[in-house]
Amino acid sequence: MARLLLWARRKRAGATTVALMREAGDDADREMVAVVALLDVDEATLVEAMGDIDLEDHDALCCRRVLEHHLAAENARFATAWPGA
Repeated sequence: MARLLLWARRKRAGATTVALMREAGDDADREMVAVVALLDVDEATLVEAMGDIDLEDHDALCCRRVLEHHLAAENARFATAWPGA
């Protein structure tokens, strides 16, 4: 999860998906960048594009949800530590 969060922070800081893919050093990093790129797409659109799938069994959507949860928790910790920032 730590590596995935690093990619997500870079994306949130303004890096494009293409730039992140160019920096990815291996298939695992490229897969993480792909999951991070999914943060730009709302879930309803993803489900429509992916067709008839069982959401609980789909790794990309599950990973995206876990990543969103971790990023929200990180944002909450930041807001608590630095109110008004």
